[in-house]
Amino acid sequence: MAAKVPRKRRRMAPEDRRAQIIAAARSVFLDYGFAGTRVRDIAERAGITENLVYVRFANKNEIYQAAVTDPLDDLVDRLASAVVEMTQAGQSRLKLFESFHGVLYASMVEMAPLLAAALFSVPEAGRAYFSEVVLPKFTQAISGVITDVTGFDVDSLELDVLVEGVLGLHFGLSLDTIFARQPLPVDVVARTLTVMFGAGVPPRNGRRLESQKRRPSARAAASTRSPRPSAEPGARLSAAERKAQVALAAREVFVERGLAMARTKEIADRAGITEAFMFRLFDSKEELYQTAIEDPAAELVTSWARELGEITVRGEDPVATLLAINEKGIAILNELAPLFVIAVFSRMERGKRFYRQIVEPALSQPLASKPVAAWASEDVNTAVMWRAIFGIQLGIVIRHQLTGVPMDAVEVARQLTHMIATGIRRPAHGNASRKTRATG
Repeated sequence: MAAKVPRKRRRMAPEDRRAQIIAAARSVFLDYGFAGTRVRDIAERAGITENLVYVRFANKNEIYQAAVTDPLDDLVDRLASAVVEMTQAGQSRLKLFESFHGVLYASMVEMAPLLAAALFSVPEAGRAYFSEVVLPKFTQAISGVITDVTGFDVDSLELDVLVEGVLGLHFGLSLDTIFARQPLPVDVVARTLTVMFGAGVPPRNGRRLESQKRRPSARAAASTRSPRPSAEPGARLSAAERKAQVALAAREVFVERGLAMARTKEIADRAGITEAFMFRLFDSKEELYQTAIEDPAAELVTSWARELGEITVRGEDPVATLLAINEKGIAILNELAPLFVIAVFSRMERGKRFYRQIVEPALSQPLASKPVAAWASEDVNTAVMWRAIFGIQLGIVIRHQLTGVPMDAVEVARQLTHMIATGIRRPAHGNASRKTRATG
């Protein structure tokens, strides 16, 4: 019997090997974030040796750029090209608006995992990347079509709020494609958003929305750096007070550094106790994380759904109801946002569990039977509607927190409500020389 000749392993072409490493790296970065990823993890996911990874890439930063930021930049550029082509098709403004939301949502489904990895896996670097790269490129990509269909001036404050809201709106909706079991269909999303933000909402009593600014509420100005339990000098804290003190210190560290980079010694130092004593109060870093981040985040998500649902039931005038929804929602999310991004994006598998167990039920179960009267249309999918409200409010809040720009929550809520109530009924009146103009 002839001996079998061993098959020679085919040598992979350099460009194929590079693509293999990039695909594996993207998967690992999404699972563990930048800080929690080792080159060894990438090599194991790709089924090759660590040395072979270093043949193609100099270091982890270079891999991260090739796997996350470069393709994200390409996707934003593709979105900009698609938007330009769409505006040249000569559609009515309402049809253009629907096409715009369809293209943007489909693009964001691709971008969302990369955007999450780029913005939230390393909080400090993510803030800079958002301010210097993502927001300017995204604004450039979509501001033209928004000015065409809404009539807002290119340099107006309203346009700034609308752009950041649209980014958050579609990012929030696309979370279902990352975490939920049943992603939202593109056509349903586009149709719902066109009704919600295109047709406008006339007030029942015919009065316009008040334009004066009001002082922000105490909750709207809340910070994640909460005051620690106070005690008289030399006073002995109870076990519950000490745990609360440590949890607040842990919250600060987790928000600043993320789950992977947070060190328990730093948490103990910030709480003013020894690490050994801290582990008498909490069994592990994971328990600290749940107490400091996940539990309060879950409470705030549930509160958002409950309180906005109650406003919807009580509301009579459509515009006044929308204003109340935006004021309350933005106030709660201003407190929630730092905890939410850590809970959902610090560790992908853990974030998926949090989203499925907390966020998805909160946005679905209590609100499923509560359509907002302003959008009582068979074209409005209630699940999409509430996710859209959550997303646009969260996007506005995250933008301010990532850029460090102070936010008057009450005034932002008023501006957002005014834009929704106005819709795209006004004729576009921007730069008369613009070549790509939507038809009336």
